[in-house]
Amino acid sequence: MKKLLIFFGLTALLSASGNGQIILAWDFSGKDGDEETVEATTRNSLISNSEGSAFISRGDGPTASGNDDRFNSNTWSEANNLASAISDKSYLRFDIAPVAGAEMTFTSLTFDMKRSSTGPTSFALLSSIDGFSDLAAIETWTLTGATNNDNTADLVTGLGGKFANLTSNVEFRLYGYNAGGPSGSAGIGIAGDDLFIEGTVIPEPSTYALIFGGIALGFVVWRKRRQAAA
Repeated sequence: MKKLLIFFGLTALLSASGNGQIILAWDFSGKDGDEETVEATTRNSLISNSEGSAFISRGDGPTASGNDDRFNSNTWSEANNLASAISDKSYLRFDIAPVAGAEMTFTSLTFDMKRSSTGPTSFALLSSIDGFSDLAAIETWTLTGATNNDNTADLVTGLGGKFANLTSNVEFRLYGYNAGGPSGSAGIGIAGDDLFIEGTVIPEPSTYALIFGGIALGFVVWRKRRQAAA
């Protein structure tokens, strides 16, 4: 009976890991804003937190700038087009990698942005899957107010399924440009989950086979021992 309970418990756990959910998130509450990197505050157990995965940092363009409860920067690109912003390395970056034997599918990415009156007004999300090409932006936004909540990129339609069944690291870059001057600032962070990625993370099919094969073998051994003892 105990073996059966373990079997069904593992089955339920693996099924839950496959349901759509927040798999990685940052809450910048309590941060000074000028940290060089910040580790995710919510992380699915099948997402790695080594070799840069599950951390947010900056490109060479933006400069860390203190502002409470966010991940803040100034010296954003003053160019009015994405291609120039790419050349200026005007981006925030975050990497996501699965642990060995797992695969991940991303469905959406949402961030909350706060900017100064001269901060960047144009933003674009790019990824390593398409080589950070300005012709393959997943989503673009024009933000003119001081506070902009729930700017969401649909990763299902954004790149035609390229974010499904991934088994290696993916780097996202959020470019900011059209700033009114070098002191213009912008940062992710308003309240709660300020940046989060939704999707699923599950063991690869081969891993499933090994897990359930081991469980089945254990059940057979247990049953034979029980019969022998009867």
